[in-house]
Amino acid sequence: MSQRLDELRRQRALVQEHLAWLDREIAAAAPQKSAVSTTTISPAAPAPIVTKAEPLASTSAAVSSPSVGSGASIPSVLSVPSPTSAGATAAAPPPGELAVEKLLEEYRVAPDAVRQDVRKGCFLYFAAACALFALVVVVLFFALRTR
Repeated sequence: MSQRLDELRRQRALVQEHLAWLDREIAAAAPQKSAVSTTTISPAAPAPIVTKAEPLASTSAAVSSPSVGSGASIPSVLSVPSPTSAGATAAAPPPGELAVEKLLEEYRVAPDAVRQDVRKGCFLYFAAACALFALVVVVLFFALRTR
């Protein structure tokens, strides 16, 4: 798999872990109305950090929606389908994901182009520094020469 894909999966796992923590904190901070309506919230296991050697196949976490006080529930934000079930049911990605992909594709630049731009910028800065140094030397030469 590509390095970019591994990095994206690692970032997704980190965001899922953070959202699970936020859900637990919200549920813990929510006021409890009565002893009858209290529920126990089991903390979700943090998503593993994906490395190059470890594929994301073992990461299929879904955040349960705990009920809060008056019977309202926090909607489940995260549900990651397992890679095996994703092949069986090919559903269209959500519209938000399509918009993100469209934006990424619009601003995506080839790595070689970025490397060339950085190289040109370095040469430009070097040339500007040499010109500034030469200007300072000329000014000092005329300012400090004795007649």
